[in-house]
Amino acid sequence: MMGDTMDAKNKPRYVIVTPARNEEAHISFTLGSMVAQTLRPVKWVIVDDGSTDHTSRIIREYATKFDFIETISSGGSGKPSFGSKVAAFRAGCERLAGLDYDFIGNIDGDVSFLPDYFETVIGRMQAEPQLGLAGGLIMEKFGDRFRPQAIAGNSVAGAVQLFRRNCFEFIGGYQPMDIGGIDALAEIMARSHGWGARTFRDLPVYHYGRVTTGGRNMLASRFRKGIINYHLGYHPLFQIAAGCYRMLHPPLILGGTMMIGGYCWAALTHAERNAPPDVVEYLRHEQIQRLRHALVPGIGHMRHKPGV
Repeated sequence: MMGDTMDAKNKPRYVIVTPARNEEAHISFTLGSMVAQTLRPVKWVIVDDGSTDHTSRIIREYATKFDFIETISSGGSGKPSFGSKVAAFRAGCERLAGLDYDFIGNIDGDVSFLPDYFETVIGRMQAEPQLGLAGGLIMEKFGDRFRPQAIAGNSVAGAVQLFRRNCFEFIGGYQPMDIGGIDALAEIMARSHGWGARTFRDLPVYHYGRVTTGGRNMLASRFRKGIINYHLGYHPLFQIAAGCYRMLHPPLILGGTMMIGGYCWAALTHAERNAPPDVVEYLRHEQIQRLRHALVPGIGHMRHKPGV
């Protein structure tokens, strides 16, 4: 356990922001995990983003017992939107003004992790100064079992993104995207400026929120993912490869087809790209390189799965 080896006088300082809406069924998992950390944050700002259940009451109960927890209200409408999440995160960041810290993270309000999670992630990031962001592997709850989320090795799930502070500030933090993909855009921008991103697959993060597992919800999710990928600037060939890969996973064939369909629909309707042109150029170059490594004989298997 890293908690036994880190010099107490030189412990890194980090802060966390959690936008939360209607998480009364799960937020106790997150609260319990954070207060049990061997390395606690300087401050954890939980932003109640228009909850209509007992989320805020549960948070306040913890905030009265632990002085590193602060809860505020975003003044949101209570209607879910990705733009609202960015606004809530920025409201939380305003409460960090004047604090001295080295890392800043986003943690969703429906996850849990081991007590040495942050000490381990930060220790590894300190050992690799080029890492701009990192996080553990999301384990999705299906019934009474958890399954690892399919994610590329150079990507980090938005629910657990921990940034080096100067990386986060350099890219301008999270940028609003009405359809979603704010976490993907942030990590692509970081990589385009030379920062590394990594999911540590030996660090499980258990996700308790609802997972759409079939029918129209899953198909709609795949279609929207294709639209998001277009907004991010995905190369058409890479999107086709990603869609074909997704066809091998439930819902078989249809899921990947819908993802390709969403991308094509966005292209045909001339949807506006959210990523800056230089970031799109970087992303497409990166994706073509990955396709070459996957397809050219003798190079070996694709290092990262195409479904970023």
